[in-house]
Amino acid sequence: MGAFAPHGAIQTLNMNSAQLVESTKFNARLQPLSIAQRGAAPKRLGLTYNYCSDNTDIDAQHTCATNNGNIWRQQINFDALGSVPSFSERKAYSYSDPTTSVQDPGQIVDASQSIDPSGVRSCGNRIINTISGEIAG
Repeated sequence: MGAFAPHGAIQTLNMNSAQLVESTKFNARLQPLSIAQRGAAPKRLGLTYNYCSDNTDIDAQHTCATNNGNIWRQQINFDALGSVPSFSERKAYSYSDPTTSVQDPGQIVDASQSIDPSGVRSCGNRIINTISGEIAG
């Protein structure tokens, strides 16, 4: 069995006769803040998301006024299990172009990434028409 959050998303999911439990926490905008899978003791998988650059989106009662849905920080981690060591990695994102697509050191941004008539940038991002709100493509 499991449980649902007030907005209908799965909040707790018991798998394999509750030997593995997945739980999700949400912020005030109902965006997932963390997703964790735990076995009997170790955390099998932990995902954490921050939508506010100042880390104020910490629970279901809080978020920032600048939360536009873009992820600012993300973390993935898990506890040690047997001979496998624990792991934790954080990633920060920045958004600087008018279409608020992510600017990442691994993403190539140059003149060759033009926008085709369907509204899809060559790097794969779609353009949203701010006048009509429609997604191009």
